[in-house]
Amino acid sequence: MGQTARNVLRITVTLAALALAHAASAQYPSKPIRYIVPFPPGGIADIAARVISPKLAEALGQPVVVEQRVGAGGNIGAEAVARAEPDGYTLLSASPPVAIAQSLYRHLSFSPRRDLAPVALIGEVPNVLVVRADSKANTLGELIEMARRNPGKLDYSSLAAGTSVHLAAEMLKHRAQVFIVHIPYRGAPQAMMGLLGGEVDMMMDALPPSLEQIRAGKTRALAVTSAQRAPQLPNVPTIAES
Repeated sequence: MGQTARNVLRITVTLAALALAHAASAQYPSKPIRYIVPFPPGGIADIAARVISPKLAEALGQPVVVEQRVGAGGNIGAEAVARAEPDGYTLLSASPPVAIAQSLYRHLSFSPRRDLAPVALIGEVPNVLVVRADSKANTLGELIEMARRNPGKLDYSSLAAGTSVHLAAEMLKHRAQVFIVHIPYRGAPQAMMGLLGGEVDMMMDALPPSLEQIRAGKTRALAVTSAQRAPQLPNVPTIAES
């Protein structure tokens, strides 16, 4: 996998805002700031916003109000920011779907490159492939072998189509030459409930939201997508190792 592909598949949560020249004035900020999260509560973009917004408010001296604008793989929230006044008072908790969207959707109503400006990189986290604790697959190799014996009969959940977790799973399928059905949900918590409830066989997710279920023994992590093992799961191999 090339460096570009690895970069695309990372979950990188950033703040994005429109034309910040005005925001750089001495009067900024003089009113509350909206912090748009384009995915449901409980996902990595939401977690980042909830952690960062109090610190931003403290540093800027103005309230930072987290607002969920969910739908269309993150495009509804991103479009809301793209169409907002370019005054620095509307921020976006942006993950890879914002950059991916212009390659997936032919008639996107905004241009991430033209209409949004990156402000700060908040962090990078790997994705993790998990199965239920009662799955017969104990390793990624065993899961791939199950998929080869049962083409089209296994399925996986993701938080939405067009997200980095979706593309990571599709890349894994392509490289392993297996057919596993994608079942997109309306957010990471819903996708996890689908896995735990037996609606799907596996899930590709960002690591932080999945840790609780992994540590509780309700799911089993088979592999992470990062180049190195995740410190939180030192016994879980990378996909390259598997």
